[in-house]
Amino acid sequence: MALDIEGIAWLLSGNSEPISIGRIVNQARTHLSQKTSVILLSTDSTRHILTKHGDHMEASTLLLLPEALRLGLWITDRDYSCRVSFEEKETGVRYLAAVKATKDRREIYLSTFHRAQKGQTKSVLKRGTIVRNHL
Repeated sequence: MALDIEGIAWLLSGNSEPISIGRIVNQARTHLSQKTSVILLSTDSTRHILTKHGDHMEASTLLLLPEALRLGLWITDRDYSCRVSFEEKETGVRYLAAVKATKDRREIYLSTFHRAQKGQTKSVLKRGTIVRNHL
């Protein structure tokens, strides 16, 4: 299944198989000690994003994820996670994503994606280290 409106609907319907939404950048993959580079989006994360952040995000906003992961600013903040800051060029809206490795380090999942609040990216930068700048 692909990340498109049908794929999002498929996840929201409760299917347990996650879908691939992009690849982790090499610098972050090294930080997370990962062998895989595939980032997955699960039903639980999709529901979390749209439930917690649905007041300012629609399901179609999730279609920005591949571009955000490919072009965004990657920041390591913990041994098992990274944050990605991405500004949508058309609207100037900045988004933050969190990417986390499973405990066994076999898979990487997107755990959240939302519109950044003012100053939030600066706060993340204070706690983390840039591993790759915006492209």
